[in-house]
Amino acid sequence: MYRTFRLHETIVSRFVVSLNDMQPDYRLSTFAAFGYFQDAVAKFFSDRFVGAYDVLPLGFLWVVPDHTMTVTGDFPYWGDEVTVEVLLSEVTALKLIFDYRLLDRDGAVFAKGSGTWSPVNAETGRPTPIDSICTFDLSPVDGTPATLHKKVLLPKYGTMVKEISKLMTFSDMDFNRHVGNRSYINFALQSIPVDLDADWDVEDIAVRFLRQTYIGDTLTARIMVPDQASEPGTAAFLVSETNSAGDEVCRLHITARQRTTPRPDFGKHLIR
Repeated sequence: MYRTFRLHETIVSRFVVSLNDMQPDYRLSTFAAFGYFQDAVAKFFSDRFVGAYDVLPLGFLWVVPDHTMTVTGDFPYWGDEVTVEVLLSEVTALKLIFDYRLLDRDGAVFAKGSGTWSPVNAETGRPTPIDSICTFDLSPVDGTPATLHKKVLLPKYGTMVKEISKLMTFSDMDFNRHVGNRSYINFALQSIPVDLDADWDVEDIAVRFLRQTYIGDTLTARIMVPDQASEPGTAAFLVSETNSAGDEVCRLHITARQRTTPRPDFGKHLIR
């Protein structure tokens, strides 16, 4: 039987940056950082017996309407340990919102943000009240007031500068047998016209997931830039991803900053 959730409950998870998680410069990739957060929330649910595999036999799915990430420091390298601190910060009738921090091996926060999880009916896709699968104690564990989050709203401005399409294959599928959230993020980051491997760093990402996409769909990313010029050394992109039918399935706002100093030498950083 599932356990009662407490507002401001936390979970701490630890990961080691593997070959699958890193960019060509040996740093943790942005989409893998999102994955660490999602994995930590999945563990939070599993520990309370409401993981994806627990609620599916009951006719429910967990869906993720939105994610945000703000980068505050240099990303860790291959072989480094990453600590993920997740806090259940807000509960409403239809959603749970988690805040998170990612810490490097020295305990410094290098990224933070939030994400929303909502249960839906597995057959109809319609929203389901949280209290149909979870029970809550809304008195915060730490005695502080509940956190209130504004809805993630993304701009609609911009001039299109690029369009690229990709067929969704088995490698993009998640455990719910539709295209996983990280595939949308990875496709967008690969599509924007700046070199994130060498010359630029992501500063902020805000993502709205709008519809499910399935294996065999063609995902098309349309990349737009604001009509008003960004400040020197920065770039902003709005990425709209649509399915084979032309329906928008995901919208992302990404800001990046050009590096002005060389990246740290990986050889000096590596602990053997």
